[in-house]
This record gives sequence, structure tokens and C-alpha cells, in this order.
Amino acid sequence: MKNEELELYDTLDMCNWYRELLSMYNCDSKEIMRKHDRKVIEKIIQEFGYCSIYYSESKIFSIITLFGGIEFQCNFEIKDGLVNIYLISRLIQSEFQIGNSLIITCRMIEIKKNSDSGRYMLLPRFRNYEELHSLFRKVFTKYEEYKIAVFKSSIFI
Repeated sequence: MKNEELELYDTLDMCNWYRELLSMYNCDSKEIMRKHDRKVIEKIIQEFGYCSIYYSESKIFSIITLFGGIEFQCNFEIKDGLVNIYLISRLIQSEFQIGNSLIITCRMIEIKKNSDSGRYMLLPRFRNYEELHSLFRKVFTKYEEYKIAVFKSSIFI
């Protein structure tokens, strides 16, 4: 992770935001909605004004936005009521990319800052579609902040 990328994530307060998200969406394993309907999730995503591509093999809903020569991705891997969130940006002309799963991103930030807790971060969990809708609202708000911050940064210059 380059210093510019670390600065970007610090500006977004990404790790603290993700920890707060985990505390808000952390239900008991007995309460998790283990089986979901793909069409319902696609409809929820559309309610926020996004279109997704669904990859059935990996259970990933991928939202891609192109702006200013940068491809931004907000991906949700949903399995057994757990949501793995990916925020990625890629410079189209050179294939240079930053971002990953938020678990990996936060871990890399800790390592870069020499503050690696050694603790494994969990994934957000949901009990029902209302909780998933609320989770998506928070993630899409951060996704929009992320896109603006990346575009304004010097990462892809």
C-alpha cells in the first residue's frame, strides 16, 4: 500500500467506519438470514439507483461506475447472511488498481501503520431484507465519498 492510498483511507476514516458498520450489523449466528433471494437483493440495489451484475459462481453483486478514466466498483459478496464488501478503483488506461475487500483493506492499513492488531475482522451480518437495505444505504454513502476522494486524490496521476 502506497502512502497516497493510506492518506486516502485515512481521509475517509475507512477502518473506523468499517468497525462501526460491523458493530451495527452483528447478529447472533442463529438469527442470520441464511438464504436470500437474488431478485430481491437486485431490487434493493436498484432502489438506490444502481444496476448490478450478478456473478452466480462467487455470489457477488457488482456495481461499476466509470468516471474520468477511472472504473469504480462496489461489490457485495453475499453468502449465508454475511456480506463481504469490496471498494475498488482502477485506472482504465493502465490497469493500476487500488482497493479490495474492506477486511483486507483495513488489515493492510494496520500493517502500513505498524499497528497490526492481529485480530481478524468479521463480516456484517443481516437478519432480514430491511437490515440489508439499511446496510446498503450506509455502504453506498461511503461508496460515493470514496469515488470523490479517489478522483480528487493524486493516486492515479
